[in-house]
Amino acid sequence: VELKKSIYKQIAEAMEKHRPWHPTYSTASGIGKVSQFRKPYFLFSNTSALDLNLLAADLGDQAGRFGGLHFFNPPEAMQVVEVPRAAATTDETMAVGVYLASIAGKAPIPCANKPGFVVNRILGAYLVMTDWLLSMGVPPEDIDKAMKHGGVPMGPTVLLDLVGVEIGASVARTLSGAFGTRMSLPGADTGSGTNGVNVIEILLGLKDLGQKTGRGIWVWHDGKQARDARGKPL
Repeated sequence: VELKKSIYKQIAEAMEKHRPWHPTYSTASGIGKVSQFRKPYFLFSNTSALDLNLLAADLGDQAGRFGGLHFFNPPEAMQVVEVPRAAATTDETMAVGVYLASIAGKAPIPCANKPGFVVNRILGAYLVMTDWLLSMGVPPEDIDKAMKHGGVPMGPTVLLDLVGVEIGASVARTLSGAFGTRMSLPGADTGSGTNGVNVIEILLGLKDLGQKTGRGIWVWHDGKQARDARGKPL
């Protein structure tokens, strides 16, 4: 419990100061060395796109017991769990990650530590293109209607609100850093009909992050899309 409290406290402090996150893992490693934990113990990150090797940089000889265990949002509904492997992750750690996902009733996907892993490498490009369309002035209801008619169960603008606008932006930055402008969000230097408008950046500035804040691309009430008197989503 004390380890968990310490990690969460330092993550909050790191986010406020915008400093690198990996010192938190160094602290976890240090606590682990002096605490009476029953070994072996394992440390997993739920990151959706961060480089696991950077997160593990300060774990030292305990880096082998570190790996990824990425649950998707909302975890109670999403069945897939990615189990990405960092450079030092041992076979035993990977087996533990797969086992934990399995006993949680999920479908584990072991994968390499590459930008976006598996799902977000595909989903990130999908949401980047959604932001481009929104920034070009295409109505969100038209985007979602087109994609749902194409066979997807949920439109991408609703999906972005559920995932979280800030999460979508973070994944886009990671993928853009790895793959260049073809994965970039629209901006003043990208042209192509947006006139420098970036809807995701506007929402971030307003702190309208989607379902969790009650407003994003859509309006949300008690976790559901708010609707007008005619039943049309707001």
